[in-house]
Amino acid sequence: VEETRSTQKTNQIPQLFITMAEHFKLPTEILQPARAFVGLVGLNHVQNAVHRTIWDAFTVSRKQDRQLINFKSFEGNHEYPKYKPRELADCEGYTPNGVLKAAWFGKHCAEVPSLLVLFYDLEWADPQWDERQLELASRVQVIRTALGDRPTLLAIVLIQAERASQQLNDKVIGLCEACQLPQNCLFLLPYSDRITGYILKLENVFMDLSQQYYAKLVKLLKAKRDGLNKDIQPLLMLRYQFKISFFSEMRQDYAAALRYYNAAYTMLVELLDQRSTDNHLLELKIIGGIVSYKICRLNFKLDQVRDALYQFQRHIEEFRYRVGPSSLSFEHEAWMTRQFSLFGDLFCESVKKGLTAIQTQHPGVYYQLAARHALQRKRLASQICKDAAGCVGKSPPSLPATRYLGQRPWRVGIMGNEPSSPEHEMECIQLVQAHEYHVEHSWQIIPLLTEAIGHFQKLGGIRMAKYLKMLVGVEHYFNGEYDKALALLQDVAMTYQVERWPKILSEILIRVLRCSCVLGRIDVYLTTILELIGSNPSLISDDERCRLQQNMQKIVELNQLPEIEPGLSNENVEVAKAIWHNASTGQQTVVITSSFSCVECKASFRDNSFTGNHPVSVTVYMRSTAPLPMKFNKIHLLFNIPDYNQSSVEKLSLVPGETCAVSFEFLVLPQHIGIDLEILGVELCTGVGGYCAMELHWSSRDALISSMMESPWQQLEIKPSASVYPCESNIEVSLDHSPPMIIDEWYSVRVVIKNTEPQAISVVMVTFGLDNNQDNELIETAAVATVPGNQGDQVEWEPSLELQISDMEPGQIDGADLLVRCTQAASRQFVLKINYEITIGDKDQPIRCVYEKDQVITLNSVQPFAVSRKITNMKVNRLTASNNLIT
Repeated sequence: VEETRSTQKTNQIPQLFITMAEHFKLPTEILQPARAFVGLVGLNHVQNAVHRTIWDAFTVSRKQDRQLINFKSFEGNHEYPKYKPRELADCEGYTPNGVLKAAWFGKHCAEVPSLLVLFYDLEWADPQWDERQLELASRVQVIRTALGDRPTLLAIVLIQAERASQQLNDKVIGLCEACQLPQNCLFLLPYSDRITGYILKLENVFMDLSQQYYAKLVKLLKAKRDGLNKDIQPLLMLRYQFKISFFSEMRQDYAAALRYYNAAYTMLVELLDQRSTDNHLLELKIIGGIVSYKICRLNFKLDQVRDALYQFQRHIEEFRYRVGPSSLSFEHEAWMTRQFSLFGDLFCESVKKGLTAIQTQHPGVYYQLAARHALQRKRLASQICKDAAGCVGKSPPSLPATRYLGQRPWRVGIMGNEPSSPEHEMECIQLVQAHEYHVEHSWQIIPLLTEAIGHFQKLGGIRMAKYLKMLVGVEHYFNGEYDKALALLQDVAMTYQVERWPKILSEILIRVLRCSCVLGRIDVYLTTILELIGSNPSLISDDERCRLQQNMQKIVELNQLPEIEPGLSNENVEVAKAIWHNASTGQQTVVITSSFSCVECKASFRDNSFTGNHPVSVTVYMRSTAPLPMKFNKIHLLFNIPDYNQSSVEKLSLVPGETCAVSFEFLVLPQHIGIDLEILGVELCTGVGGYCAMELHWSSRDALISSMMESPWQQLEIKPSASVYPCESNIEVSLDHSPPMIIDEWYSVRVVIKNTEPQAISVVMVTFGLDNNQDNELIETAAVATVPGNQGDQVEWEPSLELQISDMEPGQIDGADLLVRCTQAASRQFVLKINYEITIGDKDQPIRCVYEKDQVITLNSVQPFAVSRKITNMKVNRLTASNNLIT
């Protein structure tokens, strides 16, 4: 059981996407951080509880701060891969059949350990020490025999109940001699509550021993590499250089591993120029992708982000135009897809660890480019592979796996440029094309687009995120998931409607129309038709627009089933017919927000303001850009005050290109005088005789949307709101009083009103009080009151008062007596306001109009008299202190 790997992404790309085709699989060990491989022998973690605890301490819940070691449990008699060393003399003139064997990574990451640790239960005070020592030595010998000549290191861990209180050097020396191990390879593991601390110490020691093993391998490989002829044995030199890099990475020497990988990539680029034929290009692309991936991973790990970006750009530019055989060009797009997605994964992992991404350089850019190449792969597959799929059938046989990474199954062992059997090669290419034709490309594209959308949204790339959402919706559409496609495309369509992208919008709406047709979504179907038939004729033909409008008329007027949309499979057509047949048996009303439909609407007041005795006039303008006339049987006009909502049952027929106007008039109620009226929306209703009625709604914003086309329609002046003011008053008002007003006097003021209106006035209200637009001190030192009816009644003083007088016939004079008192001499302003009503209209439906008249009056308050004195002598001369007199 291997150590638990790091958690993978929840939206994992399918395994098929990791390969360019079924027979080109990359080892999964390449995509993981290289770890030292250590084998544990002698732990019976199934039946022994102590051994299970030890095993869990090594393998379960490993944190990031622990050593990068991959532990695996082996039996004592496990057979390890045979060691086949190639001597230096054997390397001279040797030409391999490929660069890297496909099984090499798995062998060194999961089969050949750098260190084998034998766990053995043995106490120092064991009474059978000699027999147990011989048993331990025999187990070590069995392991050595199984390893053969492999340089794997051995170590022993004695599991003891408690730590020894004294050093037992004799037993340690004797045990090491019996097992033929140095004393630094013998360790003790006391089983106690603090076992985790001992495990961590053992891990550090195991890592040191593993690094010794990998350092030895690197030294041996360097000696072999240096003895090669670069011109004659480039493949073998590249192989050794890569192995040196990989073993250096496993021993955690990342700086050295990065140097070796860069050198290996340089060798590979030089080899491309020598072996650039299509026969060997794929193998070099596979190896190049692996080496570049390792270089980028190490650069990100060492916080050398610029170097990682530079290496990836260099890698893409090196292979961008090396497509290979035209009959297998889809493989190049698959390879490019994998390069971008892998680099996006590395970039995303670094961002999660704290790297700051910017709007022009973030993982979403690379996921989006990967999706672009995946889409190109899908297009090429549909063009190239269709004939092969027809010849081979729906279940083509699998091609045999190759021994070396990236080699063609039909060129195994052929290292030169000589051709293989043409007939066999053509058969194999057809099999590859047939496999590619049956690949579900949409399931490969959607996860990449989803990843890209998330990153673009985080960094504010909203417009790009919407575009990618559209691509996801299209993939769901081609995959037959019409409900998901409809949800995504509807969301995106709103953006392109507002931003006026007609070409993209028309393509989206056509797919929305088909999805809604298959799903039987009548509301979406009708809404989309209204938008499409109003589109520019250059985007959708007149015949298609007429067909769509006739479909709509069948639903809302003729009680017929619409014509199923073209472009759907026969199976989907039958499903759609059944759904629409069920829908036609009922009766429903579809409410459509017609912001962007073929019917345009504008509603406007005639004037910006009205008085209470004049009717409010509103005109609704309508225009249709549909190819055929559109009929409506009802129109509603909505206001911010529901009492004034208007309706008209007059049948309307909107002729294409002509403007239709409908006017409404009404009087304002008295209680709404002084309130602004606002048009909230317009509703058009149609659908008499069909199984679905349709209501087109415009909100206050939508009703004012004007067309993008230059026409008189744009020149219509729109007044969306209007103010209602009181009627202009004709009465005469005067103030009868006798100045001056003395402070603290109850000053009498009479308001005189003469009705000069041609009709009687009623509900006459007199409001008199201090003007608030003056100093507070003036307001606080003055008050008004009404004349008490009886002598002795208490007078209530207020800053202002309101009283009603009786109705007045034309020419009648009436008034109101008031009292004013000021406690401080000053000039003050008083406001006099007269409100009254006049009834107009028929007796059956009388309408009360409110009138108002006001004026500002200034009153001065003064002191009544002043007292002064002076002392004089008999000669009437004023006496002062200088005269030595008392004054």
